[in-house]
Amino acid sequence: MIDAMPWIAPKSRELGWRPQVSFEDGIRRTIEWYQTNGEWLEHARSGEYRNYYERHYTRRAETFSK
Repeated sequence: MIDAMPWIAPKSRELGWRPQVSFEDGIRRTIEWYQTNGEWLEHARSGEYRNYYERHYTRRAETFSK
């Protein structure tokens, strides 16, 4: 297995934490998810999420005063 973050390994072992999914399997599953969720990806790429973020976080007071 690839240790993607070697500086975390000592603490992970100390705490008894072990990954449930191998790095390779995680990458494969992530790619599959993006391939089957193209609509979500297009929405994210459209910039609409930035508008949502700005409305709900940057201009939060303005959002709640309406």
